[in-house]
Amino acid sequence: MMASDGRTWYQVLQVDPSAEVDVIEGAYRRLARKYHPDVNKADGAHERMVQINEAFRVLRDPETRAAYDATLSANRATGSGYSKRTPDVDPKDTILDGLVLCPSCGRVNFDDRGSCNWCKASLVR
Repeated sequence: MMASDGRTWYQVLQVDPSAEVDVIEGAYRRLARKYHPDVNKADGAHERMVQINEAFRVLRDPETRAAYDATLSANRATGSGYSKRTPDVDPKDTILDGLVLCPSCGRVNFDDRGSCNWCKASLVR
């Protein structure tokens, strides 16, 4: 999972991948104050805040963060960079180690509740 511009969630929050949770929370608060649409009226502030919120949602929870880190590591190990699709996975397989692949766009979601975080397609188990 990445930001729509290809950055990792760590890059979105401007933190090191080894950062402690309190550092991540501080970065989130700093960026939220800067880019919240009620404060920042610039074009793109809303989209930036959506990315900041999603990055914080993923990185603040230890289990979700561990799964995200594993996905990044797998992408790096296969030389695929930060691709939309999980490497070596058939898009027809919807479950991969507790992660759910969207049947529409093939991106990884962390659960099958509702719709894809990316394309909003329905996620089915």
